[in-house]
Amino acid sequence: MLDSNGNNIGEAFYIQNATSTYTRYLTKFEMWWSGSSTLNYVTLDGNTIFGGTSTASTSPTYATLSSSYVFGTWQYSWFKAYFNSAISSKAITFLKVSFSDGCYVVYGSHS
Repeated sequence: MLDSNGNNIGEAFYIQNATSTYTRYLTKFEMWWSGSSTLNYVTLDGNTIFGGTSTASTSPTYATLSSSYVFGTWQYSWFKAYFNSAISSKAITFLKVSFSDGCYVVYGSHS
């Protein structure tokens, strides 16, 4: 994701509830990134789930949502993380999103 000057200020990940039988509820996420940029906010399908009144200036960040985000059956959603300044390509090195039923999705790795 680019700012008006063409600087990369975010990354996006696709998440799916791969079941036709029940709804899942996203309750928290863990994110690790490289560099000194501050995580300003995170959205799911354009809805802000983190940020606004708080930011994260250090990696890693562990966030528990104030209210869970509902994933319907077979729902695909874009998880987008926006930073306060330019970041390098693949700045997010690890992302784990967790659901209330114990399921989770992991991208990348961390030390």
